[in-house]
Amino acid sequence: AWVNIFKGTGDEWLKSIDLHDNGDIGIAGVFQVTLDADPGAGIYNLVSNGVYDFFVCRINGADGTLIWAKSAGGATNDQLGQLDVAASGDYFLSGGFSSTVDFDPGPGNYSLTAVGSLDILFWQLDGNGLFKAAFGFGSAWASCFGNGILANNNGGITLAGGFANTIDFDPGPDTYNL
Repeated sequence: AWVNIFKGTGDEWLKSIDLHDNGDIGIAGVFQVTLDADPGAGIYNLVSNGVYDFFVCRINGADGTLIWAKSAGGATNDQLGQLDVAASGDYFLSGGFSSTVDFDPGPGNYSLTAVGSLDILFWQLDGNGLFKAAFGFGSAWASCFGNGILANNNGGITLAGGFANTIDFDPGPDTYNL
């Protein structure tokens, strides 16, 4: 058995946790300023871009050591709803983001700009923490939020949350207004 803690120079909140089929642990939350994402004796600092940023980590379930950690966030307040680790090992995250956020935690750039004051977030990383996809769904002059997310074994994703006004929920070129 093991116990570890996350520490930082601002606030940090663990928002969601899920298990891999192999026993590894996925952890996600939000943080301010700097977060040492290595829960052991090492140091792996993530630095915030704004008020609150997202973080997601993969922890070895056997000994509690950090496998990888990633973060993303914009200049304002970003919030995390839920993490689901699929049978494929992919990480699916829901939440809400403001302003413009680069969701590719690697050297690439995949920026989304919120339409409203807070847009619904869908964010996908692979089991190695590499960027796969991100979508935002928002409504002008409204706050929207993705509270829950669930990936099934057939590749389908269920995203739950709340919104106001009218939102186009088709992430592609077509329109599906609710």
